[in-house]
Amino acid sequence: WSHYNIVQAMKSAIAIPVGFDTDVNGAALGEQRWGTAEGIDTFIYITVGTGVGVGGIIYNHIMHGLIHPEMGHILIPRHKNDTLKSVCPYHENCLEGLVSGPAIEKRWDVKKATDLEDDHEAWDLEAFYLGTAIANWILTLSPKKVIIGGGILNKKSLLDKIRKNVQQELNGYVKHKIILADIEDYIVLPKRTGESGLLGALALAEKAKEV
Repeated sequence: WSHYNIVQAMKSAIAIPVGFDTDVNGAALGEQRWGTAEGIDTFIYITVGTGVGVGGIIYNHIMHGLIHPEMGHILIPRHKNDTLKSVCPYHENCLEGLVSGPAIEKRWDVKKATDLEDDHEAWDLEAFYLGTAIANWILTLSPKKVIIGGGILNKKSLLDKIRKNVQQELNGYVKHKIILADIEDYIVLPKRTGESGLLGALALAEKAKEV
């Protein structure tokens, strides 16, 4: 499907407006319309599962440019104790290659990442990488909220570890109350877990109809 104009093909076949975007951008739209980001015009939505996807909404517009942003593949400094060979075939130290479900399973030789106990060191390493990435996105995009979901976030102990690592990485540089004192309201889980993408598809369809 590379370089194939699927949107035009669908429009020609069914003769109705067609909205088309990435799954994570759709999920971000779903959370903005009916979820945690309702009423917020600038935020990011992160999903961590078989891969890592990030959708950015800036002043109510989905971030697009030369390509759709691939923030899951940002290059990240390795933890000094991490010797994993990245599971990403393109990058040896990108976020997805180090924190996705397949990366966790390969690093710790388990069948399912979330089977690891809450106190396993895997989650400290996961929080180190995700906290570093989120700190960079905060400094770059200045989101008003950070939503993070996906299968790996079913490990309930992980979210607080990520929040603490974000604060450590920022080290007081961003002097905003929500980061310094109310980070539990800033880095949050999605409200529409399991439904965000579907709801986002509805929102995309509405936008396509308006054009």
